[in-house]
Amino acid sequence: MEFSYQFDESIWLAFNEHNLRYSPIHRRTRFWSRFVIIPIALVFIVHDYFAKDEVIGLTITFSVIAVFWFFLYPKVYNNSVMKKVKKIVRDEKNRSRFEKQTFKITPEHIHWSSAGGESTVKWDKIVSVTETDDYIFIYISTVEAIIIPHKSLEGASSEDVKSKVNEYFRKRTANS
Repeated sequence: MEFSYQFDESIWLAFNEHNLRYSPIHRRTRFWSRFVIIPIALVFIVHDYFAKDEVIGLTITFSVIAVFWFFLYPKVYNNSVMKKVKKIVRDEKNRSRFEKQTFKITPEHIHWSSAGGESTVKWDKIVSVTETDDYIFIYISTVEAIIIPHKSLEGASSEDVKSKVNEYFRKRTANS
């Protein structure tokens, strides 16, 4: 099966948003980073509890900050990561990445090419396949994927591509 599409910034951003939301690494970072501030807040609480001058201003201030940090950090983290991704996308040195890509999917491998080069990945090296309403993500590592949009495909329908990808990936996982 052979098909192509124009790879653009919106596709790259969609992948990064999906990866940010569902990646185990990002999920762990968002979760555990919320708790970093709690030991510091406890130090202030314990200090003020045992202090003879009974000044609790720092404890109250830091406790309020800790509560805000705990609830707002996931959103701050997501915004920070996506801001960096958008900066990378806008970098002129990365502009050549956004061009027409051609894919050939066979029972043995996925081969894709563009004006900038080509690559082949065997099915046994595929980590996972995930589908959203708009894309198929064929993960070749935990942070890198072949991104196939459902819309704008030339040479094959989205359903045909999805069917072949799932068929070959299932065969790969059945043989493992």
